[in-house]
Amino acid sequence: MADPSGHGIVGLVAGGAHGFCSPNCARGTDTWNYDNSKGINVVPWYNVEFDALAPPYIQHDSKAEDGFGDFSMTLKYRLATGNAERGDYSLSFSTTGTLPTGSYKNGSLAATIAPTLCGGKGFGRF
Repeated sequence: MADPSGHGIVGLVAGGAHGFCSPNCARGTDTWNYDNSKGINVVPWYNVEFDALAPPYIQHDSKAEDGFGDFSMTLKYRLATGNAERGDYSLSFSTTGTLPTGSYKNGSLAATIAPTLCGGKGFGRF
């Protein structure tokens, strides 16, 4: 089956991810970010996505305290879309929020909300 935009209808899709990274620090120390704010992704309807991102564990190679970072969530809604025959574009709205759950100074002091408008346009084969 397909919806009016030509995309298949998804009942429920869920997935998970994890990762780690070590950014270069200016003082020549290493900081490791385990999990890198990955988590559970759920697509309950064809145009809605919800992500619950686990707090990362941050390990410092310095006198800074090791500990967990902040918990965050993202809700994304696809406003409009078109496949290659219908304009090859996508327009979405998302909002991401964080809760100050980080230990020591490995997170924010306050909760945050970041609304975002996302757009994309295809230009044929690259």
